[in-house]
Amino acid sequence: MKKLQQLQEKTIQELQTTTQELQEELDEAEKYHIVDAVENIKNVGELAETKIQLKKSEAENKALKTSLQQADRDAETKDQTVA
Repeated sequence: MKKLQQLQEKTIQELQTTTQELQEELDEAEKYHIVDAVENIKNVGELAETKIQLKKSEAENKALKTSLQQADRDAETKDQTVA
């Protein structure tokens, strides 16, 4: 009977140890999961910044193109007026 009790106690102790180890591994995995999530958020933020810069550049290019077209029209009008 005593051997059975000792075996039960040993088994309970091993289960507690295993449970603790698994919990520690889970905690560690959650840390990395959170780190990965934060990194993903940073990447999304950087991507958003890049898209904003691209939109600004596109707007600037469009404004320059419009300005050049207007300058061409003004030059044509001036040439026609002189001729």
